[in-house]
Amino acid sequence: MADKLHKQTLKAAVSKYKPLVEQGKAESEIKEEINKDDKGFAESEVNEIFAALHSAPLAPFTVKTPFRDINNYDTLYEVGADVTHFEEQRLQTLATQGLVVKND
Repeated sequence: MADKLHKQTLKAAVSKYKPLVEQGKAESEIKEEINKDDKGFAESEVNEIFAALHSAPLAPFTVKTPFRDINNYDTLYEVGADVTHFEEQRLQTLATQGLVVKND
């Protein structure tokens, strides 16, 4: 039996590929993207990541459309990123602009 992925590696992969699930991509498309990863995941690792994608809870607020930070243009918030730490007013503004979504 193959070893499981390191917890941090699995967490990073879930964060990276969760947007594909949220976009409604098919299993084959998601696994194909994971297979393209520079880490060169084995088939068992791809399956482990895929399973974790479907068991990972959604953050309360995530990025729907990529945007740059209002105070630091070098900071890019990508699709699927958790932005729950933003102040409530900022979250409301970004939601109104269609940049973030509240996950129920």
